Amino acid sequence: MRKILLLIIIPIFCFSQNNNEIDSLKVIAESTKNDSVKVSVLNKIAFSYIFNDEKRAKEFLRKSEKIALSKKILYGQNEILNIKGIFHDISGNSDSANYYFQKSLVFSKRHNFKVMEARSVNNLGMYNWNKGNWNEALSYFFAALKINDKLPVGKKINESICYNNIGLIYQEMRLFDKAISFHNKAYVIRLKDNLYKDQAISLNNIGICYRNKNDYKNAILIFNKGIDVAKKSNNLIEYSKITENLGSVYLDLENYQKALLLNLEAKKIREKNATSPKEEILLNTYISLCYNKLKNYQLSLKYCDNALKILNENKDLKTFAPDLYKVAASTNFALNNIQKGDEYITLYYNLLNENFSIENSKHVAELETKYLTEKKEKQILKQQAEAKQKNIWLLLISSIAIIGLLLFRNQVLKTKQQKNQAKLEKELLQEQSNYKIQEQRLDISRELHDNVGSQLTFIISILDNLKNAPVKFDENSSKKIESVSNFANKSITELRDTIWVLNSKSLDLEELKNKMLNYIKDASESVENTKFDFNFDVKNNIQLSSKQAINIFRVLQEIVNNALKHANSSQISVIITQNQNNLEMEIQDNGIGFNFDEKKKKSFGLTNIQNRVREINGMLKVHSQQDKGTNYLITITL
Repeated sequence: MRKILLLIIIPIFCFSQNNNEIDSLKVIAESTKNDSVKVSVLNKIAFSYIFNDEKRAKEFLRKSEKIALSKKILYGQNEILNIKGIFHDISGNSDSANYYFQKSLVFSKRHNFKVMEARSVNNLGMYNWNKGNWNEALSYFFAALKINDKLPVGKKINESICYNNIGLIYQEMRLFDKAISFHNKAYVIRLKDNLYKDQAISLNNIGICYRNKNDYKNAILIFNKGIDVAKKSNNLIEYSKITENLGSVYLDLENYQKALLLNLEAKKIREKNATSPKEEILLNTYISLCYNKLKNYQLSLKYCDNALKILNENKDLKTFAPDLYKVAASTNFALNNIQKGDEYITLYYNLLNENFSIENSKHVAELETKYLTEKKEKQILKQQAEAKQKNIWLLLISSIAIIGLLLFRNQVLKTKQQKNQAKLEKELLQEQSNYKIQEQRLDISRELHDNVGSQLTFIISILDNLKNAPVKFDENSSKKIESVSNFANKSITELRDTIWVLNSKSLDLEELKNKMLNYIKDASESVENTKFDFNFDVKNNIQLSSKQAINIFRVLQEIVNNALKHANSSQISVIITQNQNNLEMEIQDNGIGFNFDEKKKKSFGLTNIQNRVREINGMLKVHSQQDKGTNYLITITL
């Protein structure tokens, strides 16, 4: 389960005004004869109303735009375009928001308004994030950070906003340690600048990350701190979000009553304030889940239907709906609405496959590496330039210095320069090393996707609901449900083994053989009327990389699962032989067979097998005939 937070829009102005301040601004707007000042002040007043009084916001924006256009006040026009984009974004008119943000960006580049360019770029990142376009969003956020680096100190956007947004994207990618790192950077700046409302936002985000890492102690501590800060700063919107997220922690801890009370409190606050459709979907989803766990299925269904109705009116928010489909399926199964339950299970799994993308994760890593590398290279060039200037200065004073002292000083300077350059180059190498580590983490993410624990937990939850459902099953059906539940629990244990394998530097063939043998044993116990033959002849117990080991094992799993699930096989044979530097794996079944060339274009499982074999420099041959079974021959160079 995940929690989503709206990104912070970079405002035109870095402070909010209370009523007295707004009144003061109105006096300035009426009294000043400077048109540029008048436009700037009117823009500030319009922005101060944008979140709570749409009519007044439009009124002051029209006044400002009329003056800015007639007097050709370009910077004011740029501000107005950006404000319009923000106005449409919070109103749910995403296409119009994108139009004005793009127009503001073009305008700022044409007139070299770098501050407005940074704000427009960041707001485009916000727009893409809310649309679920993570690659595009992160590209814009890093671009905004890069532009901001070049601005004079007095004109820089507060970097905490950029760091916050990048951290939120890492939350989406489930790279929680990296997300915490960026959120902490934002929080430190907000503490220093006494930005209390923004501190609550940072604490909320950090708490979400700890919760997703299952570090509930730290999550509760951070969320309670965030609630305290939100109350003191009168940040009711963030107070409701943190309350909701604290409720999710107690949901994880199975304290469903406390979780429900917190989520209902959050909903009560949201009803008094403007709430985005996305937030409405999420909050109704988690209230529904609380009622589901408390076995109040009618109320659970009510809040499910609320969320589904909002989703149907905002189809572009489908990216954020997997938890909704999950609880909808579970609740309908519990109410014996089997057909509805099946529909929502299908929607849930399809959405998981759409949301997860290895390419997205690689894009994230490449963007950050590119930004950090460029920054390090600039530092090297700067130090080289400074060192060159020092060398010139030394040459100028050499005429009055002792030649020996000059040489000595020059040598010291050169040594210092080399050390500094070596240090920076070492840091660059470290960044490259971190990127390699990132690739390994992406491999782990794919394994989690292939055999994701959350799906298994969901299956167990459905089975538990079926056990407790009002409708009673016959003894044979109950045994089947219990058998599948046990197998799912074993699979969760297997997932932990997978992560352990991926974190190991190497494994030998004997370890791989034992793991395969355990899997065949479990598979044979889970099905009836299927005979298994397994033979793995290890001649030389050589070391395999973790990637080789896990790919070989997953290929075996996928093929055996296909034979059990689709081929109606009564006999499955697995023969693995070691021939010098090659490992040959032959897997046969006597099932119904299939057309490999036709199926491989449509089947995710077969595509996955091909990709895994290719990744470890192996070759795959498949021979299958109708009613004569299927033979897989895989040759891998060790």
